Amino acid sequence: MTERFMNFLRSCWGPSSRRHDHSGTDALGRQDGLLWYKDIGRLANGDFSMAVVQANSLVEDQSQIESGSLSLHGLGPYGTFVGIYDGHGFASERQSISADVIRKAFKATEEGFLSLVTNQWPVKPQIAAVGSCCLVGIICSGTLYVANVGDSRVVLGRLVKATGEVLAVQLSEEHNAGIESVRQELHALHPDDSEIVVLKHNVWRVKGVIQVSRSIGDVYLKKTEFNREPLQAKFLLREPFQRPILSSEPSISVLPLQLQDQFLIFASDGLWEHLSNQEAVDIVQNNPCSGIARRLVKAALQEAAKKREMRYSDLKKIDRGVRRHFHDDITVIVVFLNSGPTGWVISHKGPTVSIRGGIDRPASSLTSYASAKLAELLDPMATLPSKGITVPASLLLLTAAAALLLFLLLSSLSPAPSSSSAASFSCPTTSAASSIAAATGPPDPISPTLDDIAWLKSQLVLNSIQEPPSSPAAWHSLRKGINPRTRDQQLADLRRFKGISHYEGDDAENHTALPCPEELLVEEHHSNYGEPWAGGRDVFEFLATAASLSPADHVLEIGCGTLRVGLHFIRYLDPARFHCLERDELSLMAALRYEIPSQGLLHKRPLILRGEDMEFDRFGSDVLYDLIYASAVFLHMPDALVWVGLERLSARLKLEKGRIFVSHNIKFCSRLGGDVCTNRLTNLGLEYVGKRTHDSLLFNHYEIWFEFRKLKA
Repeated sequence: MTERFMNFLRSCWGPSSRRHDHSGTDALGRQDGLLWYKDIGRLANGDFSMAVVQANSLVEDQSQIESGSLSLHGLGPYGTFVGIYDGHGFASERQSISADVIRKAFKATEEGFLSLVTNQWPVKPQIAAVGSCCLVGIICSGTLYVANVGDSRVVLGRLVKATGEVLAVQLSEEHNAGIESVRQELHALHPDDSEIVVLKHNVWRVKGVIQVSRSIGDVYLKKTEFNREPLQAKFLLREPFQRPILSSEPSISVLPLQLQDQFLIFASDGLWEHLSNQEAVDIVQNNPCSGIARRLVKAALQEAAKKREMRYSDLKKIDRGVRRHFHDDITVIVVFLNSGPTGWVISHKGPTVSIRGGIDRPASSLTSYASAKLAELLDPMATLPSKGITVPASLLLLTAAAALLLFLLLSSLSPAPSSSSAASFSCPTTSAASSIAAATGPPDPISPTLDDIAWLKSQLVLNSIQEPPSSPAAWHSLRKGINPRTRDQQLADLRRFKGISHYEGDDAENHTALPCPEELLVEEHHSNYGEPWAGGRDVFEFLATAASLSPADHVLEIGCGTLRVGLHFIRYLDPARFHCLERDELSLMAALRYEIPSQGLLHKRPLILRGEDMEFDRFGSDVLYDLIYASAVFLHMPDALVWVGLERLSARLKLEKGRIFVSHNIKFCSRLGGDVCTNRLTNLGLEYVGKRTHDSLLFNHYEIWFEFRKLKA
């Protein structure tokens, strides 16, 4: 292997001091905090724009553009290679690109990775659980080749001459269990496995573990001999499998480019989580070419911030790792397609481009091993003729794919806290879970600061808001210009006019998707509590802070009522992370038919179940909670039922971090006597931590909470 060839390989996975240009030019891209971008560049086929934003502690996205000669000997063919999570593509000595060549390259990449796992298993067994999606696009001789495993995506912007519109055309096929056709394919391939796909936390996952059905790597789901200890328990399946569960077979499409084809958007799933195909195409079509990839990333981040009810400027202040609770790593490459008057004719005179997008990371101690291993894989088939290097096409593609995949692998094996849940897995599979576990607390302060309170008081002064009146008459005098209707009068109007409808006759009740009872619309249920409805926010702030809660955590409320407290948890937590057991029908009706829809929280999918039997397995047998709380609930229950509940809750509580909070009193314990209660708690694996109090922000009130945690084994 020549020094030139190995230097090329090392450049694929080693950090380069020239990779980012901090001098003010855009030659190799710029870096702004967690954002890397190259606003505009020239390719053999047209212009391109590129951007990457990091969310994970270690960036998982990788991307690459190569343009010019698609062979190392420089004799052609000429074109452009685009890779998301993957790298270069080159031609063989036959000077051609084909679907078969690309398919063989993916196969060789997978085999090379399997060889690496086999060699590293004795010392690095977790390497078996490392994997990556791979999206590749090659433009050559007027033809676009797209190959994909996983859930990255490429979308074409195509001009409709009759209307002047530019419509989105998705060119890649995705392999995600959330897609019905993918689930059908998995069932067809595994007819004897009823659990080949499992709906877990409202997300379809292959074997309940991973969302993608195809990937490079993830050997623990392809070779049963690697699905065993000492692999981490969360990756272990209950039974050995006879055939591979995941596949590395790419979906390949070949598209002759046409004059009306305007541009291509290659992006990781982090972009498509927040933008539709047409929304992305509209942004590219309606804005200047320069900086368009960065504009797409910004649009996705703005949508991510909106979903969490925060400002985009505040989201940008959140550091890597914690940022993963709000969005994934996002990589975008936009390629503008230039064609001549006779169609797609690519000349060898186009500029030569080689650029990688992403955030720099420290070099790994495994680099030397990766270099040696890759050389070992390539040397037997490489030759050195008198005029340049000739290597079979599949191995040249393997060079790039394996090199970039190893680059991902090296970062994935960097030390990071392990996650207790596989629910957060996506592609690549390991680092995403580790990044969530690495978060040390909530992304933003949960409770208002002294500065916040001072700001609000200044606003009251600024707007000449006086001290509140002390009599009903004084209050009535403030309502000048406002319809002074009481809640009872509003309720009477709703009943009389069928929801204050402007429709008449049979149409009066047919213009709402979720018809809500009038009693709920006037919020009578807000008065069902012994303290103001606003006190729910106080409880949330106290509990979330006391439990060091993060959006990825799981929370269970026993007796959530009409969601006086629960609404704040639902808004703060990731979807499907809030669970509640409630026995009262009216409370459930108010929660589900009014509070969740009216607060815009339907997308959060909280799991609220009716019952009073302490049967927590109904929420899923494998769910472990970071916080379990009961506000003024246990004091109304028989002691025997409380102890039954505590026994069952102990098995559902996370070790060390998990907390149980009970409000008002714990007479179920004190009535037994101190030592007896302590012994009984110990037998359940619980420990009493102590008593806490917190004050209300808006009214003169404090509340007492009693804290428990799980004993160490």
